[in-house]
Amino acid sequence: MENTGLFTGKSDDYARFRPSYPAEAIDWLRSRTAGERLLDAGAGTGIFTQLLLKKFAHVTALEPNPAMREKFNQLLPGI
Repeated sequence: MENTGLFTGKSDDYARFRPSYPAEAIDWLRSRTAGERLLDAGAGTGIFTQLLLKKFAHVTALEPNPAMREKFNQLLPGI
């Protein structure tokens, strides 16, 4: 199985049970990033993306797994 299939069928559980990230991690990233545009590669269901959107003006999310991307689009439409 390719890596892109590892989370197939698990997106609901991932979105429900995956812990978030500490605010300090986002603050650390913000302090080391001069621009306002960020790419969240492997965005999953958007847990990290939601935090990035609070600190960066433009966030592009990339998720190769179709099931995870579908859940992402449900939770964060238009991103």
